[in-house]
Amino acid sequence: MIEQRTPTALVVTLCPPVGDAQRPEASPETRPLPEADLVIAADGGLGMLRRAGRRVDAVVGDMDSVDEDSLAWALSQGASILRHPVRKDFTDLELAMDYACSRAGAVHVAASVSGRLDHAVANLLILASPRWAAAAVTATVDGARVEVARGPHRLEAEPGETVSLLAVGGRCRVADTSGLEYRLRDEWLDPASARGVSNVVTAQPATLNVTWGALLAIFPGLG
Repeated sequence: MIEQRTPTALVVTLCPPVGDAQRPEASPETRPLPEADLVIAADGGLGMLRRAGRRVDAVVGDMDSVDEDSLAWALSQGASILRHPVRKDFTDLELAMDYACSRAGAVHVAASVSGRLDHAVANLLILASPRWAAAAVTATVDGARVEVARGPHRLEAEPGETVSLLAVGGRCRVADTSGLEYRLRDEWLDPASARGVSNVVTAQPATLNVTWGALLAIFPGLG
């Protein structure tokens, strides 16, 4: 019997610049974009993919941060263009996540928080939305790495790495942890508390058992 592999998606996004500030030409990512079965640009993320010389399968958003040359480049590769109104109730990343999670079981978001802080915070919160709870969601955000943890979760981490465990969307219950310097056992994390900040991975495997809610495991440095 041949085991079926879970399809993967890569979503690339950038926060809108502040005011009339120009987006720097260089990509804010500090390491190469990972491989994926489906590559999606959330609006201005298209420029990041083009500079990296990566293919794109779909462009999703209102296209207010996409220049015509980049759009033509995407079309030349056969990419789908999913254009949405500028006045809408969702960010471009939300729309791209909907598209990705309807087609893949694992989604990695490559993002930058340079630009508007409000968009940056919203994008981090979006990662843990219950709308895509069935998918394994991870992210790289500038020089940091993020994992969304629900249920039993194994952290992709090496001993010595700092990790902060932050509840999102409400209180989060952690039944137990292993491989962390500060063990959590039958503990509730509150989204308005810094209780889970600055833990340290001490051994592999480092695991969490989240029995209520969801949390972001944030590794602030790539080492």
